[in-house]
Amino acid sequence: MKKKHLAMLLAAALTVTSIDGTVLAVSGADFSSEPMEENLSPEFVEGKVETSEAESEEETLSDLTEEEIFGSEATNQETEAAPETETVTEDQDLIFEETWPEAEQPQEELPGIEEVEKEIPIEVFGDGQSGVEENFAAGAGEYIPVNEAIALELDQDYMAELDNYDPLKRYKWFSFTPAESGRYAFFSNDESGMDPYGKLHDSQGNYLKQGDNEAENQNFRITYEMTAGVTYYYKVGKRYGRKSEFPVRVIKSKEPVEITVNTDNCSGEFVAYFEPAYLYGAEVTVKYDENEAPQTYGFGNKELQDYYGNVFSYNFLKDGLGKNPGDPLEPGTYKAYFTCNRKSIKGAKPFIVQAKEPGSEEQFRRLNIGLNKGVQSMDQGCAWSVFIPSVSGKYEFSMSENLNGKIAAENKEGGIEYIYQWDKKAKFHYNLEAGKKYYIGFQGETAAKDETEPGKYLFDLTVTEKPCITGIHIETETPEATADVVCDFKTIYTVTYSDGSESESKIIPIKGEAVIDNKTGQVIYGSLLDSQNVEHSLGNPISEGTYKLYLQSEKVKSNEITITAKRIDQTSYFKGDLQEGKNKNLIYPKFGYAYYRFTASQSKLYRFDDNGTVEKLLIPKSKGGYEVHNINDPWAAKKGEIIYFQLGHGSTTSNMTGIVDIDSTEYNWVETIITQPTCTEPGLKRRECKEYNIIEEEEIPATGHSFGNNWVVNKPATCSVAGERHQECTVCKAWGQKEAIKPNGQHRLGAWRTTRAATALVTGIQERTCSVCGGAKQTRTIAKLKPTITLNVPQSKTLPVTLKKSFTVKVSGLAKGDSVKSWSSSNKKIVTVTSKGKLSARKTGTVKITVTLRSGKTAWFKVKVQKSAVKTSKITGISKKVTLNKGKKYTLKPVLTPVTTLDKVKYSTSNKKVATVNSRGLIVAKGAGRATITVTAGSKKAKIVVTVPKVKTTKITGVKTSLTLKRGKSYRIRAKAYPTNTDEKITYTSSNKKIATVTSKGVIKAVKKGKVTITVKSGRKSIKMQLTVK
Repeated sequence: MKKKHLAMLLAAALTVTSIDGTVLAVSGADFSSEPMEENLSPEFVEGKVETSEAESEEETLSDLTEEEIFGSEATNQETEAAPETETVTEDQDLIFEETWPEAEQPQEELPGIEEVEKEIPIEVFGDGQSGVEENFAAGAGEYIPVNEAIALELDQDYMAELDNYDPLKRYKWFSFTPAESGRYAFFSNDESGMDPYGKLHDSQGNYLKQGDNEAENQNFRITYEMTAGVTYYYKVGKRYGRKSEFPVRVIKSKEPVEITVNTDNCSGEFVAYFEPAYLYGAEVTVKYDENEAPQTYGFGNKELQDYYGNVFSYNFLKDGLGKNPGDPLEPGTYKAYFTCNRKSIKGAKPFIVQAKEPGSEEQFRRLNIGLNKGVQSMDQGCAWSVFIPSVSGKYEFSMSENLNGKIAAENKEGGIEYIYQWDKKAKFHYNLEAGKKYYIGFQGETAAKDETEPGKYLFDLTVTEKPCITGIHIETETPEATADVVCDFKTIYTVTYSDGSESESKIIPIKGEAVIDNKTGQVIYGSLLDSQNVEHSLGNPISEGTYKLYLQSEKVKSNEITITAKRIDQTSYFKGDLQEGKNKNLIYPKFGYAYYRFTASQSKLYRFDDNGTVEKLLIPKSKGGYEVHNINDPWAAKKGEIIYFQLGHGSTTSNMTGIVDIDSTEYNWVETIITQPTCTEPGLKRRECKEYNIIEEEEIPATGHSFGNNWVVNKPATCSVAGERHQECTVCKAWGQKEAIKPNGQHRLGAWRTTRAATALVTGIQERTCSVCGGAKQTRTIAKLKPTITLNVPQSKTLPVTLKKSFTVKVSGLAKGDSVKSWSSSNKKIVTVTSKGKLSARKTGTVKITVTLRSGKTAWFKVKVQKSAVKTSKITGISKKVTLNKGKKYTLKPVLTPVTTLDKVKYSTSNKKVATVNSRGLIVAKGAGRATITVTAGSKKAKIVVTVPKVKTTKITGVKTSLTLKRGKSYRIRAKAYPTNTDEKITYTSSNKKIATVTSKGVIKAVKKGKVTITVKSGRKSIKMQLTVK
């Protein structure tokens, strides 16, 4: 069927006429038997492979290029910053590479008519689920509620409480800032089976990566290379169900150091085209550390993921082209390569797989006409059966349950191709050729499991041969059609069927309707071709000219007849003119229409009435075609305008007669100004006959501009540049004549600008110029900066230094442009000083050290050289107390006086359980309480009191509000207190130990019948459980 006809047939509700003239209402039915096309774009996952020891093949994955492994067109590189447009993930077993041939798709059963499938458009959101997730795109900058995001710590569980019915709880945001760069793994642990998902974003809200139902479970895991100190944001949600609560965790990922692939238990043979290629039984044994025991993981089907987020997968390669796990393979030899994180395993060998041609149909269940009991289906892939029709024609397959499936058959090249598929149906039709072998696959779970074969189910299937249309013949010759009006001609045709019978000749009006054949339920529709072989829909008007008409049902096409489209008044359907007043005995045929014309004698309002025989009124448009009105619409006409009356829709065996009454009324006009005219734009006035709701509009001419002596300055004159002014309309502000304004010669000096900054050595210079012309200029000087100097030793005081020791004096606080000119010692035999300020004590005594700046500024201090070591006289820079939360850190920065002291700084704590301190002065809060940190330098000490407050419980989870136990039974309460580092223990108490007891670990034991309250408490938080013992 042509797509143009399908668009016509599907466009809203259709009126469908059966072959015997019965009118059937079919809303939005889809009578399509169009071929469907589905392009398969395989997604291959890179990897490495190691085969069993029995495999003699020596080729390894590391010897091949990526293009050789996956094929130049099939390679699908993983990108961690891919656009986050969530799509529905289709079952790979239901995606086909071939073109779908024509096939009937019945659905809704009508009386005496076979089913016709209805396609219903369904809105699918960005994540492929209805109404759960919005679209994402890389770099889209999604809004992140930073203040609501929970900060994650390594190896800690944080709860995600979600509710898909509550917009504020549909998602949960977490943040994580790694202390060091590396690969990290985020993951969930949801046991509800509601399919959570997670998405990783940067601090700007740009999407980075998504984890979704990995490793064949209901949880997700994301691994990502992160940079130390950078904050990442993690958003979690769930696809199904309403409420769910599950923990979320982030860990430091580990990559395997050694991987072994074991394929000893894998099947190396598959039935080509039909059997999904899964390596069930394949295992990988992984070591993450030389000192740790290895871990073994088994493949379910496509891939698996370990605790650290490493992804293990495999795919099949033949002749440079790859296949995904689960794809049916074409005949031949394939090499299965295993991968870890899309990288090959060193020394791994490919596992050889044979895809063998399907043998005789005895390999498959043979389907017969009638009831077939115990037919198999599968939840993964398809269970295949064979059907060989004895005669060509339409066949109905009726299943006891709604299933998915597809049909395959041999093609001209001798291979197998998929020709049809269906989704969630209990019945379908298809035209089959006699003697041809058809493979029919069924997919989906049923109520009856096949106990002999895991993963397979049983259902009943009834196969019925249906008659179909084999021929259509049009008997009518050269009918007429009215141009620019929906086709109104009629045709007579007969239908022949596959069982040899033939319908009686029928007269069927062709007006864009789809006709359903009562015997087969097949749709018969018509098509028009113009002289250029352009196809036209029967539901639309056609222009004047000659057309070819043919009827078609699926692939059966009738003979062609000629249709001539003419203007209404040139066709045999035109019956004459009407007059004002009552027009009687207007004849029209049983099928089709008759047309009558009325010409307005004056400009007035006309009204019409009839006896129910007028279908529509047609008013010619100036550029061709007609305006369509009904009999109740008043006609506001001008003298000489015409209108056509279309009479029709009779259903008797003889012609019909109609009556048309034409009346007219003069207008009573009321005028209103709608838009006042402006200087340049015309206005609008409207006259209205309110009695008959008739409106006409007329233009009011523009008024023109009004300038007068109204001058406006649009560019003022400056000191050197002329200005400008213009005349301006007093109404619309439009410009008229323009003229110049002479310069005024008045300069406007701007702000001072420093052209040379003042320093300690030179004066500065400032200048300013005229901001208008830039010609006038003034300058002034800025005084030198006052010299300043700061030393890290007391100025004009004595500094003790130990004999034979050196010390460098640091200079700071110099004015801009200033620098050290020289250092000098009053006695170089006692202390020498370098140009960098380094002092060296050579013998005991006291000297004066002077530093001179280039600005002339000097500073001095005395140095007293002593044999004994310089001791600490004072410790400063230490606070008296500090409060730290558990796990937080604080660094001490003591200052020793004098700076030349030789004493070392030491730190100690009074209570290591409360706070610890290392040799660098770093304090770490360990537990609740108080500890004194002592800083010692020589004989001097300084102390700081560290207070670590107790972490209180804010919430308790994991406790049911009610529970029923039988006597003698036990139940363990798995309560959790939050935050997880709380200092308050969880306690359990029973209100009546004679009815039930509870241990300190939360284990309840039911003693005797009755009701009791179990209280779970941590600090001030408590939850009560009502326990009933039966």
